[in-house]
Amino acid sequence: MARSVNIESRNIRDLAVDFGRVPNRATKRVARAVEAVAKRGNSLATAFAKESAGDHGRFYHLAFDAEKAHPLGLTWVYGPDANMRQGGMSFELGSRNQPPHLDLARSADLIGPELARRVGDAIEGAVDEH
Repeated sequence: MARSVNIESRNIRDLAVDFGRVPNRATKRVARAVEAVAKRGNSLATAFAKESAGDHGRFYHLAFDAEKAHPLGLTWVYGPDANMRQGGMSFELGSRNQPPHLDLARSADLIGPELARRVGDAIEGAVDEH
């Protein structure tokens, strides 16, 4: 991916040790929360990109994807895939020909609080089950 948002939560295991061995199900719950938030972030960024790219970048939003970047699903990335049509264009940070669109940044601003809440809820749910 050319530019992407990286959602990182691999250190959940360190947190588990700190809280007296939170069950492994916390890892699964956090992974599901991270996946859901990453996919929502990608949907938001795709919508922003469709709006901001205009006719010149009419295929740009189709290059957006969210994918797992860690075997346990604790890290996800989303954004335009440079291998897709118009995915490598410089829309996000702009260029001499256009201002920055900041579609990824805007989506990250919106999902940040949601990520914190959902990961917290996942951990709390695992602790309550224990």
